[in-house]
This record gives sequence, C-alpha cells and structure tokens, in this order.
Amino acid sequence: MSRKPKQDAAGTSVALPEQTRIQIGRRLGASLKRKGASQAAAGRVALVTRAAVNNWIMGRNLPELAQLHRMAVEYGLSLDYILLGSIYTPETLDLARRIADMPCSQREALRDIFAEAADSKKHTL
Repeated sequence: MSRKPKQDAAGTSVALPEQTRIQIGRRLGASLKRKGASQAAAGRVALVTRAAVNNWIMGRNLPELAQLHRMAVEYGLSLDYILLGSIYTPETLDLARRIADMPCSQREALRDIFAEAADSKKHTL
C-alpha cells in the first residue's frame, strides 16, 4: 500500500523535490558534524532513531519541524541555513556584530586585509 503525500489545509501536496531533500539533508549533516553531534545523539534529541536521522541526512525523507527545532535548540543550529542554505548563521551574525562595533580604523584595516587576500587568490587561479 503506497502512502499519499502529505497535504496542507487546502489539500495541496507539500512533498519537496528529491534534490531539495538531498540539499537539506546535506546541510543538516554538515551542521551536526560541525557541532560534534553524532546521528545517535541527534536522534535522542529529536526523539527518533539514529536510522531516522541517517535517512534525513541522506535526503530520503525530512524531519518534522518540531524535530528540527529540538536539534536547533540543543546544538545551536541555524534553521535558515539547513532549510534555505542561507549563510547567515548565528556565528556569522555574531561576527558581523563584532565587526560593526569595531572602531572605523580597525574595520578599514580588516577590509584591506580581505581585499589583499582576495586579490592574491585571483592571481593564483
């Protein structure tokens, strides 16, 4: 017996394309790895088995929002990054705030350092 795809309140299918599931799974796996969380530990937090977490990471299916929320709270994960691929993680936002709080001369020096690094990278490609 095949399962019908989940539907929203209007009866519209809410299944995501396979490529989207795979991308979300990869970002979830990378985020958990960066935080040092094993699949088994993430499963305990999300109240599922390690195999369920593995299926999420492999893009076979997706966690429910409540499960993602539990992992995000426990491990400090960015749901924007996991779901949308946004680079604005808590770490990058914190760095941006710290740079904004620097005196102007330090921000300019930092800008020059990054510009030199980008320029040298262009010449090595």
